[in-house]
Amino acid sequence: MQPQPDVQIRGDAQSAYASVGRVMHALQQAGIAQVGFVIDPGP
Repeated sequence: MQPQPDVQIRGDAQSAYASVGRVMHALQQAGIAQVGFVIDPGP
């Protein structure tokens, strides 16, 4: 896909790993190669 969209995934401690995996799989199937992860390192 050109141009590549800006995709960022934001999760927290309550996010299920399987949910993130499904999102990443859908992105891969759509041809999106660049995915960023937004993290909050906390206090």
